[in-house]
Order: sequence, then C-alpha cells, then structure tokens
Amino acid sequence: MLFNARSSIAILFMAPLAQAFGAAPPQAGIGVVWGNKDESAILRYPYVRFGQGFWLWKDIEPREGEYDWRGLDETLKRYHDLGKKVPLQINMPCPEWIFDHVASLGTSRGGRAPQYWDPVYFEILSRFVRAYADHVGASPHRDAVLFVRMQFNALNTEILSLDSSYLQGTATADRSKWTLPPNGHVYAPDLTREIEVEMVQKITQLYLDSFLPHGIPVALRMDGENDLTKSDSGVDGQAIYDRWTADPLAWSMTTHYGISLAASVESERFKRRCRERGTTGFAEQFARISPGPAQHGAEDVERKMRQAWLPDAQTGQIQLRSISPEQSFYFTMLMLLDWGFHYISVYGVDHVWARENADLTGAMEFVNKYAGWARDPAHAPGAWAALGLFHGRPRGPNLQPSNTNWGFFLTQKDAEKTSRPVFFAGDGSAPQSVWARRIAAPAEFELEPAFAASVTGQAYLRIIWLDEPGVAFRAAANGKTLALFESQGTGRWRDDWAAIPRGAFAASANPALLLAPAHGQPVVHLIEISRERSQTPPNSVY
Repeated sequence: MLFNARSSIAILFMAPLAQAFGAAPPQAGIGVVWGNKDESAILRYPYVRFGQGFWLWKDIEPREGEYDWRGLDETLKRYHDLGKKVPLQINMPCPEWIFDHVASLGTSRGGRAPQYWDPVYFEILSRFVRAYADHVGASPHRDAVLFVRMQFNALNTEILSLDSSYLQGTATADRSKWTLPPNGHVYAPDLTREIEVEMVQKITQLYLDSFLPHGIPVALRMDGENDLTKSDSGVDGQAIYDRWTADPLAWSMTTHYGISLAASVESERFKRRCRERGTTGFAEQFARISPGPAQHGAEDVERKMRQAWLPDAQTGQIQLRSISPEQSFYFTMLMLLDWGFHYISVYGVDHVWARENADLTGAMEFVNKYAGWARDPAHAPGAWAALGLFHGRPRGPNLQPSNTNWGFFLTQKDAEKTSRPVFFAGDGSAPQSVWARRIAAPAEFELEPAFAASVTGQAYLRIIWLDEPGVAFRAAANGKTLALFESQGTGRWRDDWAAIPRGAFAASANPALLLAPAHGQPVVHLIEISRERSQTPPNSVY
C-alpha cells in the first residue's frame, strides 16, 4: 500500500512540505467531481482538496441580459469558508429565449441545439462569457476559485460536430427539420469542418480574453486540442495550443477513460504539455471505477474504466483484460500523476467506496504529496518510480506502445537487462500486483541531478515489494549499503522504510540507488526516496 496511516495523520504530515521544500500550485492533488448528495461529506475528507461548481446557462440567464448568480455566489462563499478550492463550469442547455434569435437544429442532451456558428449566437455567447468573467472577477470570495472550465456550449456542452456519437439527440444538418426564430433568421453557411475548427479557436480565445485579465485561470479542453491536431483540421493545432498555454493561467484539462489510456497518444500529449512545457493540468474521471451501474448514458464502465492492456496469460498477446476496480483505481492514480497532472478529480461514488480502503486512500494521499512537483526536482518532496511494463492500445499491426516504469526523478538504467516485467504478482488480487518488476541482477536507479544535489539532509528510502519466501536484497548508494531487506515468507506486499545518511546522494558525481539481489529475485512495485518519512511502521507486512 502507498500509505497505511490514518488519513488525518497523512494530511498533518503533508501540510509542512510546501513550506519546507517549495511551493506546489494551490491545493494541487485530489478533488471530487459529481459528489451529488455525498459532496458535503466528501469535502471534509482530509485528502480531498477541491470540489466542483456546476450550473446551467439556462438557469443563470433565464431572461436576456438578466443574470441570477446566487447559486454561484453561495458556492464560492461555501468553499471560501471551507478553505478549499472549486473549479467553475457553466454547461448547456442554453436559455430558451436564445431561439427567439437563432435557429434550433433539434435536441442534444436534454436541451435544444442552437446554430452555434451563427454570428448572432456567438455574440450572445460572448456577452454571457464576459458577464460571467466580470462577476467572478469582482467576487469577494474569488480566492476560492481554482479555475474556470472552458465549455464550448455549442450543440451541447462539449460537442461541435453533428457526427459525434455524444450528440445524444435529434439535432441534424437537415434544415427542413430545423425550427427558426419568429423573424425567420437563419445563417446561410452549412456547418463544415473548417467552421468547426474556426469555432474551437474563437470560443477558446473568448474565454481567455474574458478571464485572464482578472487573473483567473482557464482550463482549455483536451478535446479541443485533439480536434485542432487532426490531419483534416487545416491548421497547426499543436502550435495554437502551445501559444495559448504559454500563459501560465491557461491550463489544460481532460475527461479521461482510466487505466486503458496507459502508453496512449493522450498520455504522450499530456506529458509533453504538463511535464515538458509546464502547463498546469487537470484530469477528471469520465465514469465511475467503483462497482455499480453507469451514472450517465455515455458510460461504458467496464470497457473504459476497468480494463487495461495486458499480456494474455497463455499466449502473451497484448489485449484488453479486466482488472478489479481496486486495481484500476490504484494504478489510475499513479498513471495520471506520472503524466504530470496537478489536479485529479475523482467521482463522488468512488470517494465513498474508497474511503475505507487503505490502499486506495493511500494512493490519493500519494498523489497529494507529489502532484505539481514534476518539473521542480530541487524542491520536490521526493523521487519515485512505480515499476512495470505498461502497455497501451495498439497503433497498427506492428506497433505496440509501452512505458517502462512511471515516476519522477528516479530512472532505472537498462531496465530490461536487470529486471523483467511481472503481471499479477503474488496471488494477483492486491491493488499493487498488476504491474511490477522482478529484479534479476543488480539494478541501478539514477536520480535526477538537481534532486540528488538538493538532498543534503536526512532522507528516507521506501520500497514496496512482494514478500516471497527465500528472498533477500540490499539497497546501496555510493558503494555503501543503506538497508538489507529479508523475506518473512508471507506472500504479501511489504511497505519498508530505511534511513539514508545525510548527503548520500548529494556528494556523488553519478547519484544512483542500487538494488542488488542477495537471495532469489525480489518483485518490486514502488521505490521512493523521500525527504520525510511517513507514519507507516518500518518493516510492516500487508
């Protein structure tokens, strides 16, 4: 497990890290989305750092130019009083009075779909977004705002294409089925790919121009970047998003499909954006991971949230295989942390389900410890590596992408020569067991130089490994043994800590940790070099 102390202890331990070692973004880490009836209780979980503010445009502007901000204002005050942050989002349906001015294409997700590329509609949307920005910017509780989520609010909240499988309604390109406003107005051009690309840019720029002058971050939608980077977009979408996100207040967000996105194109895009370019990243679950029925019509919980690309036990062929909800949740947290996300939002039902599972709350506390530090080795609270060979969905008949290990500032040298990947280690049921590595020969783990140079005081080594009979191995640095780990033969996962002498890495020209088998070949899940030690008892077996 990643942390087995009680949650209240974990937060007390975490709080001083930012003061001692630098400053991560405000309340980076774990939040809640779609908490519904459980939201108030979940916001009091000590490891939950932010929530969700959600409203419908039709409720906020029920009459043209008349705004009802009471719900938003009450939410900001509540989060201000709690000392937590809240992202803001205003979704479709749009107000009905809009169809006195523009054509309706039919329905989409419970509301009517406007002819959103009509300049008349864009002017109405622009007035609303500017009013929204001015109101939030003037709020006495704006300190509670985490960011504003950019919504396209086109055919529905997210969708701009009539071909989308998420249209969920009768909206059509067939003008004979449209409903026109009383004055008969309709915009002549048909919706084309070029117009969709233009509208992605216009709506995104509208949000940036409206909120950034108030110093309020705007989270840009990953599906917008995906759209602009398609081969048929006719624009250099990556360059456009690079230009937008060069401003530190322009963040990037995605609604993710869980552990099946390991080693995916999406993962590469977010690693580039968050870890290489320094964009603040926000990830929100698409669907529940916990056992239970889907909560919205677009969910395919089993396929999207509880399956991973893994080798078949007999043939070794990489295919989608079901894993337990606990395993999926645990590794999804590590995967998103590895991508460089600063904020990870978890479904309310998953929070309630995970609350009594120390492995899962430990994974969230681990996220809280490391979120926001991926680009700051000199001040990060530690370095970590989750070992394994993480496969992604095939990208053609001869291309099977994979990642060797996940983590920050700790890289295994020649991983495939000194270790081999293990899948479903032990009895295969524990959350940690899906991916690991068996250390077959002395394995060297190189520390990022800036991190190693900064570790001048007392530090701690943590190793989570499988307690198989007859196994022993040592950890060493600069030729000196730090600790000897010996099996008790329980067949369960151990979470062991060992003290690292002051300056053990800072004084080395090539700082590295060595794991060397003494007897047998240990199966290792996670290695951490931490500036502080958790409250987990040493040599504990789980």
